[in-house]
Amino acid sequence: MMTGAVVFIVLLVGYVFFYNQLAKLDALSERAWKKLKNTFSRREEVAGKIKIFMIQYFPGEKLDDIFIPFPDEKDNGDIRQRLEFENKQSRNLSRLLARTAADNNQEFCRLRQEWKTAEKDMQNARRRYNAAVRDYNVALHTFPASVIGKSIKAKEKIFFKIDQKQPEKSAPEDGQREKTEKIKRAD
Repeated sequence: MMTGAVVFIVLLVGYVFFYNQLAKLDALSERAWKKLKNTFSRREEVAGKIKIFMIQYFPGEKLDDIFIPFPDEKDNGDIRQRLEFENKQSRNLSRLLARTAADNNQEFCRLRQEWKTAEKDMQNARRRYNAAVRDYNVALHTFPASVIGKSIKAKEKIFFKIDQKQPEKSAPEDGQREKTEKIKRAD
């Protein structure tokens, strides 16, 4: 009888320990996601500044395809939707910044640097999030935490992977040369 009680207590303590480990890893990944969402806000702020600059210096430029708003501003908790949006936004703006030959304009150079810093901050936050998700997913598939995870219906978390495609750097087109001259004259 006493042996059964000791075994029960050991199993209960083990269950509580591994449950707490899963809960801690889950909380770490949630905190990392919130920090990553903060970097999205920073990038969107910089993108807005770039859009204002582009409207001022290139009034005829079609920018609606480049500066796309996030579909649902109130709930950006869906990682897959956010991932798709961030990949598209990053490609669009990086391509725009690579092809816009406004290197002589100090404001544009400052905005380009701000964008690079925001991108770097987002990459660092993404790495921290993915590391937290990796730790959580590994714990979820490791015995005995896997048994506990199944009992509480814990699910794997999704990694946040950004496309690593670099924008093509192309020579300025004739219309782009005119725009570059306009910016040079504005300074």
